Amino acid sequence: MDLFERDKAESFVLPVKQSFGQWTLVGVINYAEDAHAQKEVSLARLRLDPSKTYVAYDFWSQNLVAPIQGSLRVRLEPSSVRLLAVHGKPETPM
Repeated sequence: MDLFERDKAESFVLPVKQSFGQWTLVGVINYAEDAHAQKEVSLARLRLDPSKTYVAYDFWSQNLVAPIQGSLRVRLEPSSVRLLAVHGKPETPM
């Protein structure tokens, strides 16, 4: 996603569409070996509707992330990668 904006890409996005559903994979990288990082990516930049709420699943920690609105905020450990599957928040049945 930011390949041509810096020397080393720090994030990538991959829309996935299958017969059983669709979601967006988002990878965020912290190259710093001795510092934590806080990254923020707007939903519009991920080609998602910023007016909607999304849920995400973190592959490495195997946890759901807090609901996402407006932008995705990710905290990274030194020398780490977070890989998230972002999906539209399911509608609550009445």
